[in-house]
Amino acid sequence: MKNAIKKIGIGIAVILYIIPLLASILGVLAPYLPVGFLTFAQMIPPSLSLLSLINLLFFLFFITRSIRWGIVSAIAMGLTLWTASQEVKPFSKAGEEPTHSHLKVVSLNVAGFAFEADNVDKVASLLKEIDADVITLQEFRYHKLDKAQFALGHIAKALQIDYFRFDHRPGNLHGAATFSKYPIVQVDTLFMSRGQINTGIISTIESPIGKVGVANIHLTSYGIKPKLIKDKSYWEKAKELYKHGIKVVKDQQDKVDQVLEKTKSYPYPLVVAGDLNAAPHSRIVHHFRKRFQDSFIEQGAGSGFTYPIWGPYGLRIDYQFAGEELQIHSHEIVRKPVSDHYPVVVCYSLNP
Repeated sequence: MKNAIKKIGIGIAVILYIIPLLASILGVLAPYLPVGFLTFAQMIPPSLSLLSLINLLFFLFFITRSIRWGIVSAIAMGLTLWTASQEVKPFSKAGEEPTHSHLKVVSLNVAGFAFEADNVDKVASLLKEIDADVITLQEFRYHKLDKAQFALGHIAKALQIDYFRFDHRPGNLHGAATFSKYPIVQVDTLFMSRGQINTGIISTIESPIGKVGVANIHLTSYGIKPKLIKDKSYWEKAKELYKHGIKVVKDQQDKVDQVLEKTKSYPYPLVVAGDLNAAPHSRIVHHFRKRFQDSFIEQGAGSGFTYPIWGPYGLRIDYQFAGEELQIHSHEIVRKPVSDHYPVVVCYSLNP
């Protein structure tokens, strides 16, 4: 009787474990799977740390009851834990800002300033403290402030910057804003989709290290919260979230393809900065890493998260990438809450 109860218990546990096990496998394989094949796998990488914990719990259950499933859960735990740890650098020392001629770039999603005029001043104050040469802001809301001045000019004046651009679709107040201490000699569109706030532009800047391109990109967000508050059953919400997630991943892939294609023959050293709304261990980020250096991997330290979720835990969805012509000296995440994202600050110079 005890053996029968034990077998039933193991059987139920195995059935419950199938979904997290398959999710673990797909999450690890995500960067190597084309977006058109098992698209939902691209939504799993942000939860690899959680899957490691789930695998641990199943391992603790299985180890005294089923050696076979204990080994399976241990392997799955090892894979998810190892994969998640590749994006963490706890023992690394962050690079330092160089003393010789360089270009300092900051990227920040300002989340429309949360529709609060005071937040424009908070962002401007932090940017002044960072004192970057080039500033790329995503989800920038071009709205009028209390003193009949628009946010774009207000920030430029606060930072004493003469060169700036705001690019967006006609009729949309949100878009991408780029500020520069040095002349912006050309601006090209990478993508600008109808009915979206997501924008991709590339500014050619006459900097102290020569002409450099700085791409300011914002890929489509999952926008989960609006989907959850609808008056629908949990099953209907789950189906809607799944369909929406598939659509978002495909839209992100389309924008990445446009960025990579339009920058293929760009004649100057290039920095790609912005909010990708994708985890490091995903196909979306993998595309950029095949061509560019990831500034966090090169000179970052710690967890690298840019989007806080709870306490010390968050996601890294904001990036800076650089072509091989550029040397990355430092990567810093300024964890000050002026938005729901943190600024990413990177220093570059030309490779000798």
